[in-house]
Amino acid sequence: MADTDLVFHLPPSTNADLVFGDDGPDSNEIAVLLQPRLGRLQLRAIAAVSLLPIDVAARGQLRPLALRAAARYDNAVLRGPGTGVVAGWQRAVPETAATSSRFAASSPRSRRVAGVWASAEKCLSGVTVAQGALAHSRRATVAGWQRSQSRASRTATAWAALTALRHRRATLWQMAGRLATATAAAWQERTPIRQRRATRWQEGARLSRGVAAPFSPALLRPKSMRARWQNAWHPRPGVRPPRPPEPPFDPCYIPDPHLVFDARWDGSPNLLFVCERHDSTPPGPIVVPVLRTYIVVNDIQLVRVADGFVLEAPSFSVTFDSDSWTCAFQATLPASAMDDVMPAPDPVLLEARINGQAFRVLAESVTRTRRFGERRLQVSGRGWASELGAPQAPAGSWANTELRTAQQLAEEVLPTGWSLDWQLDDWLVPAGAWSFQGVPIDAVKRIAEAAGGYVRSARAARTLSVLHRYPVAPWEWGDETPDIILPADPVSVEGIEVVDKALYNAIYVSGESAGVLAHIKRSGTAGDLVAPMVTDALNTDPIVARQRGRAVLSDVGRQTRVSLELPILPEVGVIDLGAMIDFDDGTVTRRGLVRANSVSAAYPRVRQVVEVETHA
Repeated sequence: MADTDLVFHLPPSTNADLVFGDDGPDSNEIAVLLQPRLGRLQLRAIAAVSLLPIDVAARGQLRPLALRAAARYDNAVLRGPGTGVVAGWQRAVPETAATSSRFAASSPRSRRVAGVWASAEKCLSGVTVAQGALAHSRRATVAGWQRSQSRASRTATAWAALTALRHRRATLWQMAGRLATATAAAWQERTPIRQRRATRWQEGARLSRGVAAPFSPALLRPKSMRARWQNAWHPRPGVRPPRPPEPPFDPCYIPDPHLVFDARWDGSPNLLFVCERHDSTPPGPIVVPVLRTYIVVNDIQLVRVADGFVLEAPSFSVTFDSDSWTCAFQATLPASAMDDVMPAPDPVLLEARINGQAFRVLAESVTRTRRFGERRLQVSGRGWASELGAPQAPAGSWANTELRTAQQLAEEVLPTGWSLDWQLDDWLVPAGAWSFQGVPIDAVKRIAEAAGGYVRSARAARTLSVLHRYPVAPWEWGDETPDIILPADPVSVEGIEVVDKALYNAIYVSGESAGVLAHIKRSGTAGDLVAPMVTDALNTDPIVARQRGRAVLSDVGRQTRVSLELPILPEVGVIDLGAMIDFDDGTVTRRGLVRANSVSAAYPRVRQVVEVETHA
């Protein structure tokens, strides 16, 4: 701080404090506070030194002012290595307005003011105080407790870790050693007595004379007995006589747990159901209620169809999808059942019953595995319709020499005993437009693909169904009534997979030698996004071209595959392919078609995983 005289000619107009200097923690200057009160000027100086704080008091007299200064040093404060100044006043904010006072600015004085106390000078030697800032000590400080040092030798304590004893310790009880000689005991195993022992009874001698009795041995009679009761069995799959469909809707069977028979049983294993017309109004959707608890009593069996023999199957599964014309089957059986399911020479026909719904399958492959304490069989096969494919069905050649419909061509391919459930829009095929060489099932699939359809076999009957892959285009699903309304409550697992496909709104479908060329486009669009052209020899009519184009234009854009795992509920049973489902997951309702289903049964747990195709 410079030694500058302050001269004020006028008294202050307000009681404003004047603070000179910086009171920051790193300041080594002297802060001067002028506080005019009652015509006097009080000056307070606070000096801060970086290492040792010192208060200096100065007293003097100025003309025309009286100066009184006081300094106080408090050594009862522990100060660390760093310095800091704590004051009751803080740094004032600069103001732009001038402050008027009764004292004018004093003129500089060339001479110094002598006072009782002069400005203190810095001392090069240290100042010893009672309590001061402690300097860092280069050596360790000895305290009552300190960190112990590691010792190379072990420390003996009242309790120490015992070292392992290399010699045996004698105890009251120890492991007995084997005796080389036999040990004599109070009881021991006696050696067999070789000599005979005499008893009061001995083996009797046989008598050769006969005994006469009033009754002679009975003779077997082949006479049979009839009873009013017999052993019951589960009803076999029924047989329905084929009949043409009657538009618009004709229900022939309404599920009813009570079966009324009006004739005696004639010994046939088949049950014949006739059509009963109950109502001409189509039924509404199946609504699965929202319940707190869903209780399902599962009943699973694996039966050999030839004789009704029930096999012990701990687990089995049935899987089917729209890209496969029949189901796939797998089962786990005990090793003792190998002769019951071994093909000899044809595959054994089995029937898997799941909560009253039957799946007939052929055991095509049998594998036995053996582990320690476990022997079992792995049986796999396909649905009953596998007898229409390789290697069971022989290959053949088919061609139309005269005008036929597509349905007639498919029926001529099927062997005797098989029926066809045709649900496509039929069309005419001119003579010579159709020819195929292969197994029967491939021929039916070829006809269905011409119209954008697919083939599905019945679960427990010799019936093939030819279905539309998209009975209604996805952009028209909002106007349809779903088959099943399913809430999220009975669904235990939900998986969502997003699939992006090319977006088309038009396509050209062409025939070959006797075909037609059709331009199919989505209604309401410009038809400017054209899909690759489809050429098919069976495209001989605008009816089939329209169906093929709808199938191609429906399988475009963003799709979502939703996987739902749920039990076999009594309301829906095993959900079939092509069913339209409304699934409400709590936040959004998704509508789509069932494309696959996988049923797994491991008693008492039975689950089905349904895959639903939805469109945005």
